[in-house]
Amino acid sequence: MTEIVEQLTLLPDYLWGIGLVAAAVIIAFFIWMIAGRALLKRRLLQVAEAPEKRDEVFTRHYGPSDLVKFASTLENAAQRRPDADLISVTGADKVWITHLSRHPNTRWTKRILECAPEKGLFTVFLVSLKSRKCAAVFTTWLKDNADLLALRKVALSGRGENFDGAQARKLLYERLDQVREMVGDPLWPSRYMALKVLLYDDDERSYRALWEAFHDPHSLVRRTVVQEFKPREEKGWNSLYDELVRLLTNDFVYEVRAAAKKRLSREFPDRPHIQYNKLTKLQKLHLVEQLDRSSHEDRDFAISVLEGKDDELSLKAARFLEESGVLKQLLTSVDFSDRRALERNKTLLEHAVGVNQIGFLEALYSADSPASWLVAAGLLSKKGPRELIVSLLKKAETLDTGQAPEYREVFEAAFSCACHSGNKDAAQYVAGFLLDHRGETEKSAFILGQLDGSHGEVYVPALLKLLKDKDYTQLEALYSALIRYESSFYLDDLLDIITSDRGEYAHQVRISAFQVLGRLQLPYCLQTILEHLPILPLEQAREFAVHLAKYSGKTFVQRAQEIFAGEDGKVRAALIAAVPETENKDFIKPIRESLDDADPDVRSAAAYALLEYGDTRSVKEVREMLRDPVEAVRSSVARGLGEYGNDASLTYFEDLCKDENETKAVKLAAVRGLSFSPREKSVDILVGYLKADIESELQEQVYGALARKGSSKEIMALVSHLKDADHELREKLVHVFSKMGRESEAVLVELLREDIASLRPYITSVLEETGFIDHTIRKLSHRDPEIRRDAAELLSLIGTTAAFRGIVLASRDPDEQVRVRVTKALERLNSKSGNEILQQLKEDPDPKIRKYTLWALERIKVKNS
Repeated sequence: MTEIVEQLTLLPDYLWGIGLVAAAVIIAFFIWMIAGRALLKRRLLQVAEAPEKRDEVFTRHYGPSDLVKFASTLENAAQRRPDADLISVTGADKVWITHLSRHPNTRWTKRILECAPEKGLFTVFLVSLKSRKCAAVFTTWLKDNADLLALRKVALSGRGENFDGAQARKLLYERLDQVREMVGDPLWPSRYMALKVLLYDDDERSYRALWEAFHDPHSLVRRTVVQEFKPREEKGWNSLYDELVRLLTNDFVYEVRAAAKKRLSREFPDRPHIQYNKLTKLQKLHLVEQLDRSSHEDRDFAISVLEGKDDELSLKAARFLEESGVLKQLLTSVDFSDRRALERNKTLLEHAVGVNQIGFLEALYSADSPASWLVAAGLLSKKGPRELIVSLLKKAETLDTGQAPEYREVFEAAFSCACHSGNKDAAQYVAGFLLDHRGETEKSAFILGQLDGSHGEVYVPALLKLLKDKDYTQLEALYSALIRYESSFYLDDLLDIITSDRGEYAHQVRISAFQVLGRLQLPYCLQTILEHLPILPLEQAREFAVHLAKYSGKTFVQRAQEIFAGEDGKVRAALIAAVPETENKDFIKPIRESLDDADPDVRSAAAYALLEYGDTRSVKEVREMLRDPVEAVRSSVARGLGEYGNDASLTYFEDLCKDENETKAVKLAAVRGLSFSPREKSVDILVGYLKADIESELQEQVYGALARKGSSKEIMALVSHLKDADHELREKLVHVFSKMGRESEAVLVELLREDIASLRPYITSVLEETGFIDHTIRKLSHRDPEIRRDAAELLSLIGTTAAFRGIVLASRDPDEQVRVRVTKALERLNSKSGNEILQQLKEDPDPKIRKYTLWALERIKVKNS
């Protein structure tokens, strides 16, 4: 308690101390204010004396709030030095005008009118529309400046700020004549201010001026009248409609066109705004940027514009369709069941991408239609976010390409896009797919064919893994893919494989490495290639010769001659097989000397090479080699005589086979030679063997030889033999066609299209025997209408009873073009032979066939009547 009493006794002294401190603070503040004003005055004097030092002396020390706080000091300084224009030089005028606009009051209004009228009059005018006290000050100023120039000064101090025209008319009511005179002012701020006021004036002179404002040279005036003008009569509204349409299509200022569009939509929602088909390109450009997202009519117009080939129009149309979500719909709504719509949407989206509108492609992430993926693949191959390609690949990979041809199309489009346009992530995905799906030969070969040499650091390691896989089968595609990349990525690997011990890599791997090295055509690898040619079997060495032939010059000839004189039989044989492609005849002599070499590989290569060279001096000696004790030699000689021999060689083969004293081995060699002959006579000789009574082993060889005859001339020759064939030979020839497979069917169909009447029954007979017609009929139930159309047309071309069973079935196809083809086919039945077919079909076991046949008969009956 004692302590509390002691504290209370000290309280008066404490309060006295606080009072002294407060007084000191107040005194210090006033001293600071006085010193601050004195300093400001000194600096203003310095600015007045040297305006160029304004920033250094004044601006760096005083901000906008200081200019407001010390406004009186600035005014006094400006009055003392009117020649220096301190209000403007210091920037106080702009700060004060802004302050007035935010805090309207009479004191600041008067200050602006006195100190900054040239810049601040319009702001004074604006605050006068909101404050009666400010309006009184402004009205007084107008009375003191009663001429037209006063109002004009007000207008010219503005820059098109918006204001309440109705309130302004009240404020300027006594000066409306002056306002109307300002409509003709050459400076647009005057016309703009006058127009805003006259919009709310009922005088006829004002009304006329407003109509003329639709043609004012300044865009703000035109925009204002478009937005606010209201006609007085029905006729006026019609005229307003016409003016708005004119401005929407023809005005060169965007804001005016935008205002016209909004006014049309608001005031005339039920009137057609534009006749699109009559627009010029310029009018379309103006219109397409003012389309309404909610209007189906506008969307259709934008799509029609995007269908064109004008990029300038397409850009504006695509931007509108992008913003309205139509481009996304075009991408996600496609389906393979309507190819026409798919192609149309694809074309539209290509045009959009062509003008860099690609945002819609983001819809690919959620698109679940393979048709959408196909369209996206085509677009992304040109432009668009690269990161989307991996998403596309993941989607395409899920498709079973054997299920439908469309799925294969999607797969190929996606991976082609990735190979040609993908980023590193896409490349890594494709490389991984290649390795993981190396057994899917068609997919693998396709992807390899798409690689273009980019992203070598990603693709080459994967390609080398495939190269080292002895079971990989798509070798030609692999070779072609590798050589598209810079050889520095993999040359060391190739050389290591080629020169490695035999057991280190499978022989096929060494062959593959050698094939790639040869295709690179590196001059500094010539000796390596020549010495390792035996890696290739003789058949492949001959094919490889096309790469070896590109080496030329004395160095190549010299090294080849050295190898010919060497001891190694395999190296000599491989080189002999390859050099004819060089067409260098300096090699003929040493090759001729090799015909009786002890090494059978050398003898085989030499005989074949001389025939390739066309060395007639050696033909007789080569023929005798058909009796060589080694089968491989006989086989090689027979093939060479077949490929490069003339009719005399074919006759020689024929004589060998007829010779009862000739061995079976020689006869088999002769048949092999005939199988490789491109001459039609070889077909006649082989068919002659089928007629003869020959042993079964030789007959199987003849079947195989004839099955190799795949050219149209050779197949035509075979079909010709059908015409005169007895039942036994006919069956043998049909067996030949069966062994040929689909390749012969394609040629037979082409022969049918040539419409050779004498061959038609035999061709159709073969197609029936091989099951081709049944296969084609099954296509009539395919989901793709294009495949059904082709099948219907093909069956019409075949024209047999079996074919017309399918035609009758297709008569109710939902696709119009299929039905058109069916109708044309049925018209062919309006003949004697056709009627016989219909009569047979009337008794067909299938009730549907019988029903549709009766329908066809009715159509023919109607046509005949």
